[in-house]
Amino acid sequence: MLNKFIHINSNYLKSILLIFIILILFFPEQSLAPAISLNKMSYWSFYNFKFGMFTLVDCIFIFFFLLLFLKFIFSSLNLGKFNQLFLFYFIFFIIGIIYNIFINLSLKAFLFDLKTIGYFLLTYLILINFHSNLRFNINYMVVILLLIFLGSLFDNYIINKYYHPQYTSKFFSKIYFKNEIYPPLLIGLCFFNNFNIKIKFLLFCILGFYLFIFYDIYSLGSIYITLINIYLSLLLIFFYKYKQKKNYLIFFFIYLNVFILMHIVPTSLIFIKNFFSEVKVDGWMIRELEFFNFIKNSLSDFTIILGKGIGATWKEYFTSQYTNVYSAGPFFGDYKYIWHSSIARQFFMWGIFGYAFIVYFIYTLFFKLTKESNTEKNLLSFYLITFVYTVLISPGILKLSIISGIILFFIERELYYKTINEN
Repeated sequence: MLNKFIHINSNYLKSILLIFIILILFFPEQSLAPAISLNKMSYWSFYNFKFGMFTLVDCIFIFFFLLLFLKFIFSSLNLGKFNQLFLFYFIFFIIGIIYNIFINLSLKAFLFDLKTIGYFLLTYLILINFHSNLRFNINYMVVILLLIFLGSLFDNYIINKYYHPQYTSKFFSKIYFKNEIYPPLLIGLCFFNNFNIKIKFLLFCILGFYLFIFYDIYSLGSIYITLINIYLSLLLIFFYKYKQKKNYLIFFFIYLNVFILMHIVPTSLIFIKNFFSEVKVDGWMIRELEFFNFIKNSLSDFTIILGKGIGATWKEYFTSQYTNVYSAGPFFGDYKYIWHSSIARQFFMWGIFGYAFIVYFIYTLFFKLTKESNTEKNLLSFYLITFVYTVLISPGILKLSIISGIILFFIERELYYKTINEN
């Protein structure tokens, strides 16, 4: 039995890998009290409890890495159809090392970027090397949705019972349903499905409830992201239903919508004083100062033409009066790592050329996926431009990286089997 287990393609090993993926999807990363995760003693989460130098979820991904390394040494490692993505990350890994050596050394920022990108790539590689026979099914997304919901509920219960949540509610004595990752997944299932009318109605009711929760706790960013995801889903439905002939002008129109809504509009809103400035004044001020810091940093040392690479920090030329963990993160001194600006991180990290590659990569996949439209591919294309695109331009949330790795795996498999069928 031991021989079967250690064999690189054993069924025992495959089952264990799936169990690990289920666990890391269930356990919460984000919390109602984000500051308590800094000491990594949150025993109820694999993400926020340290076992020695590493969190429990780090240990799982170290195990993933060792398995892939053994497979590379003794067999062969399958990168799928996305070799260019790995080359892209390698280039900006080198740029990041140079930036850290000559501009500002921040091992914490560098390792965290490696961690978020590594979670994304390792999830994709584990699935494609050990579960390459899996085909996409909408039920997989329902399971992921349920796991994230239960994990969030678990965290919310513990925080309300034993700690003090950061967020306050206008209508309820306690908050139990806050989760920013849940609504984008839910929106995809609401608009791209073959469910009966009762299930569709239930999904839309849950979506409406989440919008109410975000309003209740003044989570303006979550409301905005939810609304633009709804708009993008409607845009894609219109595209699938009324397209006559696919051409790149249509794809450019979709990209333009994504870029304007995800980056330009949020950046513009922070300078609108009359309507928004009375709500969350500190958040508005932080974002304004970060925008000016972004402009100043973009023109200094490594410019944003080529980008500053993985692990790059930015110099705080315009100092904010807010220095708590929610606004600055665990970084002190003149150089910061956290960005709240919706346009800064991707251009600061990847530069103009790097961002152009990401757009090319995403919309090439989008074009291939939508050549033959069906419910499953339509859902994957929606998640491609909402989840995978977000992780590529601005890696930061570990669970989001894991989900995006799963989505990218399913996209690769769809394109692989399409190629097989054509041949």
